[in-house]
Amino acid sequence: MVPLLSGVSDNNPTGDGLAVSVNSSTGVLHYEITNPSQVNIELFDLRGALMNNLVKEYQSAGQYEVTWPRKNQQGHAMASGMYFYRIIAGEAVRQGKVVLIK
Repeated sequence: MVPLLSGVSDNNPTGDGLAVSVNSSTGVLHYEITNPSQVNIELFDLRGALMNNLVKEYQSAGQYEVTWPRKNQQGHAMASGMYFYRIIAGEAVRQGKVVLIK
C-alpha cells in the first residue's frame, strides 16, 4: 500500500502572499509565494519534536511543491499517525495537520 497524507487546503492566500495545499493521494505539499523570500518547511510529531526540514532556502515568487519523504532527519521511516507542518515564507506562516497512512 502506498503511504498517503491527508490535510487541509489553504488555496486562497490571506493577503500575506502564501497559499498552501496538501495532496492526500500523492503526499505532495503544494505552495505558492507571491514575493521572493526565505522559505522553511518543517514537520513535527505530536510532541512537537522536529522530524524533518523539507525546505530551507531562498525562493523566488512562484508555485512550488515538495514531497514528504516519510522519513525523519536520521533517515528512519516515520510511523503512521498525525504530524504537523509549518511553512514560513518571509513574514507569512502556515501551520496544519497531516496524517501519514501506510
